[in-house]
Amino acid sequence: MVTVQPVLYLEFKPSLKIVAGHYEKLAEDLDNFREPLRRSIEKVIIPSIQKNFDSGGRPAWAGYAETTIEFHEELGEAMSKALLIKSGALKRAMGSFNIWTVGKTEATLVDLPSSVWYGKLHQAGYGGRAGKGAIPARPFVMIQPGDEEDIVEI
Repeated sequence: MVTVQPVLYLEFKPSLKIVAGHYEKLAEDLDNFREPLRRSIEKVIIPSIQKNFDSGGRPAWAGYAETTIEFHEELGEAMSKALLIKSGALKRAMGSFNIWTVGKTEATLVDLPSSVWYGKLHQAGYGGRAGKGAIPARPFVMIQPGDEEDIVEI
């Protein structure tokens, strides 16, 4: 009786099933950008927004209207020399990662916290009534030209 002996014996360690599982995880990771999006927000977008506040806008925001200055003088209120930074609440809120929604393939800032609702008026501007109470747009949530390259790198 002839017995057949294997000429070549291969043993895969880890087993092919485990290896296949790793490839499935890799495919899933390539389809899931949650972590790079999170890092992009924390390392690029939030610092860029903070720089917008620190520099008075990039490009520079419109200054205070004369009527705004007069209004605050009549109230006896001191005006902040830095635009959009009176109490610092809006700048602090914009420095929080928690206001972002991060999914598998996109990150979104849908709304601002209700405590800084006025930020929406400053971001987009407001026409006022019959020209009174108009607020020029002072966009602080925006991607700067250099930010895109940094995000792609992440």
